[in-house]
Amino acid sequence: MGAAISFEGVRFRYEDAPAEVLRDLSIEIEPGEFAVIAGPSGEGKSTFCRTLNNIIPLFYRGEFSGKRWVAGEWLEKQSTASMARKVGMVFQDFEQQLFSTNAMQELSFGLENFGVGMEEMKARMEELLKRFRLSHLAHREPFSMSGGEKQKLAIASVLAYKPQILVLDEPTTDLDPESKNFVMQTLPELKDWVETVIIVDHETDRFQDADKIFLYRGGQVQKAGDPADILTSTTLLEANSLAPLDLVSLQHALGRDPVLVTPEEFLSQWAEQKLQPISVPERTASPPILEVNQLSHQYDVSQNFALRDVSFEVRKGEFLGIIGQNGSGKSTLLRHLNGLQHPQKGTIRILGKEVREWSRRNLSKTAGLVFQNPDHQIFNTTVKEEVEFGPRHLGFSESQIQQNTERAIRTMDLQAQIERDPFQLSKGERQRVAVASVLSVNPEIVMLDEPTTGLDYRQQTYLMELLRTLNQDGATIIIVTHSLKLVGDYCNYAIVMEKGEKKAEGHPREIFFRQNLFETLPPLWDVARRMNGNALTIQEFTAHLIRRT
Repeated sequence: MGAAISFEGVRFRYEDAPAEVLRDLSIEIEPGEFAVIAGPSGEGKSTFCRTLNNIIPLFYRGEFSGKRWVAGEWLEKQSTASMARKVGMVFQDFEQQLFSTNAMQELSFGLENFGVGMEEMKARMEELLKRFRLSHLAHREPFSMSGGEKQKLAIASVLAYKPQILVLDEPTTDLDPESKNFVMQTLPELKDWVETVIIVDHETDRFQDADKIFLYRGGQVQKAGDPADILTSTTLLEANSLAPLDLVSLQHALGRDPVLVTPEEFLSQWAEQKLQPISVPERTASPPILEVNQLSHQYDVSQNFALRDVSFEVRKGEFLGIIGQNGSGKSTLLRHLNGLQHPQKGTIRILGKEVREWSRRNLSKTAGLVFQNPDHQIFNTTVKEEVEFGPRHLGFSESQIQQNTERAIRTMDLQAQIERDPFQLSKGERQRVAVASVLSVNPEIVMLDEPTTGLDYRQQTYLMELLRTLNQDGATIIIVTHSLKLVGDYCNYAIVMEKGEKKAEGHPREIFFRQNLFETLPPLWDVARRMNGNALTIQEFTAHLIRRT
């Protein structure tokens, strides 16, 4: 049997791009492999995915050359339609492939097109809804679902027709930690549904079950190997804009040769050591800049409350993280905090004034929001026009518009894309454009819904350090995120949402190490908790380790 995927010297340059995106790309993936493609954002991983079923070069214009064999077919002789049954793809912008009026119809679309019988169709849909924990949403309209629910539906809808090769471009970006673990554990178990699985991703802690990891940079494969080879080299990962694994970095910090270990294996090596607990700091005494009192919201009277009696305050100068599982109400809450949605019940006050009393113009100057999906707020034809739209629309002087735009573009490292069409950029680059468009009006409160979606490790670190600097300069920062690590590393206060209600609030050290609040913690925190400590970082861990002989 030949390779599932074989590329030889593939090159491609988009019609409007100054340089090639694929540069002499050669890669082989064997049938039955679980392969991960990882590397920096904006360097051709999504482009590679589009070549697997001939979307490139048949639908995207540009210069193409090279040889490709996929699922036993020479692609030069195949149409995209002829490859659809063999190569199932979940795009990075997964919302763009959802279009039906409910989840059942979304699942049935591919099955109907490929002529699957009614009884078999029904059985497959019911099994996938159950496997992906979507049964309760079977008759819900997809665009009323949370981002994570939509992402799971997109994966299930492609799996439904049992493609030979499943290609997933960042399949867990909008999933909470529990759902990410569930999806990544489920995919290798679906051998009766799909033979070969290819995942493009940034999150190295999801790579350990892969058969092979391909490090991809500059339009070609830089290195390939098994997880033990790739994931134990922090230098190699960082050079490819990937986050080193915490337990590998911790072994480095403790002077050990790193190997891939589970928390249990690490603890067995350090059985006699404990951690000295770190005290929880007092909350800032600054006055509240935002007050929420008994906020409730229900999208439909036949559905559960998206928010129910939520009350809390945000103090001036805080860095607040809002966390919770998919569908817990986080995004709905954030949209209320800058007036995009008004309370059905309860009140929201910003700088002491009820949100309904603010004009849209003044509120947008005070509280800026970056949406979960950057495409929901991008609409101009160039990056420069997008970033300068806010200050221009709000009446800033011409010199101030230019100064703010230049600073925001420089801050978000977008100088090379300034005249590009935003919709021709990668999702990570569009995310940075959306952030820049909000920063250009200098809001006092900066709110971001899943700000690191689509960003690689270098870009995530850059953005979060930028937000830390803005916070230190006096801005109040509010982020909604699925990443517990981001909250632990950067936030000084946190709110946990569950099923539309506030489950807990406090300092991250208190939130994450409170008993029974989180069943699953990142490996470093899991180890710290089981060593009777509450260290949030590797530096804290090593500084508070009590070595016993």
